[in-house]
Amino acid sequence: MPTEGLRRAAPWWLLVAILAPLLFLGGPDFHSPRSFRLAWQLGHPLLFFGMVAAVTAIPRLRGIPFLRLFALATALALVLGGAIELAQGLWGRERSLSDLRLDVIGAWAGAVWAGRGGSRTRQTLRAAVGWGSLLLLAAVDVRPLAVALVDEHQARRSFPLLSGFHTDLEVQRWRADGRMTLVPPPDGEGGGALRVSLAPAVYSGFRMQYFPRDWRGYHALRLRVFTEENQKLACRIHDVWHDQRHADRFNRSLVLVPGWNLVEIALAEVEAAPAGRTMDMSRIAEFGCFIVRPARPVVLQIAAVELVRNSA
Repeated sequence: MPTEGLRRAAPWWLLVAILAPLLFLGGPDFHSPRSFRLAWQLGHPLLFFGMVAAVTAIPRLRGIPFLRLFALATALALVLGGAIELAQGLWGRERSLSDLRLDVIGAWAGAVWAGRGGSRTRQTLRAAVGWGSLLLLAAVDVRPLAVALVDEHQARRSFPLLSGFHTDLEVQRWRADGRMTLVPPPDGEGGGALRVSLAPAVYSGFRMQYFPRDWRGYHALRLRVFTEENQKLACRIHDVWHDQRHADRFNRSLVLVPGWNLVEIALAEVEAAPAGRTMDMSRIAEFGCFIVRPARPVVLQIAAVELVRNSA
């Protein structure tokens, strides 16, 4: 490759060399914030943008018709991106069609950037591909990242309130074995409530996964649960070091009566709960409750989930 081609390609190959190892090393784990997970995924389009820009810096590829360039970029993303996903599966990492889609979007953007000049028709086609790629990326991937960042900021500001259900964003902090909707609480008090429709299963419940994880200095976890009939509810709390054993987390069974039930869990009991160790109260990973083998669908409402400094 001539010196000019090497000079043009060098920054892009450097970008590829930096990003490529991150496909197999590092990255978010199960307990990482949503924003970190979503931001990490955006490395895929950046990697393939750089790869297409580097490849098209080869002199013999400069100035090729845009449709050929577009086809080359698409083939590179599909073939190499698909191989990467297969290799990640063998490496013990998650395979994802979403990552392959991001690879293709990045390659298209790289083709648009690399294809300079040309007729008005070629310029129009490049603009359509470029704007279409950006809009797809913004709609499917950048918007969820922005939403996650806003909600994480709100969660830090409202802490030690973990969920007051004032906005739809808070619902995304939760997972459930059924449909979740935001509703006003039946008693008309301030804030809202999360209505959870649980389907029959061996274990059917709800869990909070995204929240400030440092619970040190607080006395109890408090929440309100509404039911229309008597229910036996099992609750669990674990930290990021949980080894999936029942004895390695906090467990408690509660009996709910019709109406609003005030549930309070002493965090001293949570800290002492794991067998053979102390719960890491600075890195709480998940709080959840479930019903064992419900005979029919169950509807619950959860409101005002918060940490309190004393039991008063």
